[in-house]
Amino acid sequence: MRRFLSAFKKRQPRRVPWIDDLKRMARGRELRLLFDVGANNGLTTSLFVENFPDASVCAFEPIPEVADVARTRHASNPRVKVECLALDEVSGKRVFHVNSFSETSSFLHSNEDLKERAYLNTCREIEVTVSSMDDYCDTRNITSIDLLKLDVQGCELPVLKGSTQMLRKVGAVFAEVLFVKYYEGQCSFSQVDDLLRQHGFWLYRFYDPAHADDGRLLQSNGLWLNEAFFPQTGRPLDGWEKQLNSRVSGAAQPAR
Repeated sequence: MRRFLSAFKKRQPRRVPWIDDLKRMARGRELRLLFDVGANNGLTTSLFVENFPDASVCAFEPIPEVADVARTRHASNPRVKVECLALDEVSGKRVFHVNSFSETSSFLHSNEDLKERAYLNTCREIEVTVSSMDDYCDTRNITSIDLLKLDVQGCELPVLKGSTQMLRKVGAVFAEVLFVKYYEGQCSFSQVDDLLRQHGFWLYRFYDPAHADDGRLLQSNGLWLNEAFFPQTGRPLDGWEKQLNSRVSGAAQPAR
């Protein structure tokens, strides 16, 4: 029995709050195609594979040696395709800044005021291939995407701007958002939120917020859901709404 329980436990996917919420909100609808943009070494892709075993995953990582790590990690899975390119507003070539901590690498220069943060130090610059999401999907006959994950170090807005045709066909967007200036010219949360709302998305909630010692919010991750796939209109009252509605309904009516 102990051996059986141990084997059973190993087969269970790792629990991730935002993925659990996405599954619950999907209400049984299958997620078939997932985009991992800013895949780095493929760890988030691994979470997708564990939690959505029947889905296909396109992982995008522009640093060749890092993309190779992701490709090796998923070499045995035909449902995973690792692309050594970046998504951007337009297709072509761009200079990419490779930092000492590869996960912080970006098209943008690191904020000069944060030089003491070694993880933001740029080691080298490389030229990488970039594609808009619209162009990428058009050339591969991709007509819809169930989940778009973005972790592109302040460049979320250009990726979304390059997706004007596809964005309304995306079910959910999970994106990192920065609240302090880590990069020169980085996009803001409000810019990302405004663009997504213009395309029919609503913000579900934040996850994994990072705070400074003085309490300032530094960065977080947001989950946006497409109203066409995840309607919030007509939903029942829940949580604090029930309490508030009960208080108002139970209040004494003014005398006439």
